[in-house]
Amino acid sequence: MLRSTLFTPLRGLQLFAALSLLLGLEGRASAGWFLTDGLEPPTGWFFDGDGGHSGGFTTASYLSYSHSAKISSSGGGWSAVGRVVNIASFSRPCDAEIFVKSVNASQSVSLEVIDPATWTYVSLTSVTISSGAYRFISANGWTVAPYSDVVIRVAIGGPGTRAAYVDDLTVWCG
Repeated sequence: MLRSTLFTPLRGLQLFAALSLLLGLEGRASAGWFLTDGLEPPTGWFFDGDGGHSGGFTTASYLSYSHSAKISSSGGGWSAVGRVVNIASFSRPCDAEIFVKSVNASQSVSLEVIDPATWTYVSLTSVTISSGAYRFISANGWTVAPYSDVVIRVAIGGPGTRAAYVDDLTVWCG
């Protein structure tokens, strides 16, 4: 009888462990708290901005399922979409991830984690994205007191007209 040594249960486990480390899954495998929100249905989200801005939910461009948020700004204004997240009993480091797609130009996008009691940043990540596909943005390693609320918000702005789609928020602590 011919026995294959290319794939054995031990090699499968070793492959899984190597891929987990490569993809950064080791933190997610540990005990902790997480939230996923794919805007399905799009409830609990709010829009904000200054100057020429708008925001709303759309089915025109989405990463998963059928909804995303669209924010736009013009004339030097800014526009944002966000939601309040109640962090469970963890005070260990937390991460937030979201996907953003620029509609019409290369632009700066900010992922903000805000303490709503003082309206100060807990974490701020700004990146420049180009138009085209959805881009993954993350804010890593921030900590808040147990049972705290934070505002997770994506903002765009600047000269000219800017627009972006936002979808699939994930927050985890632990």
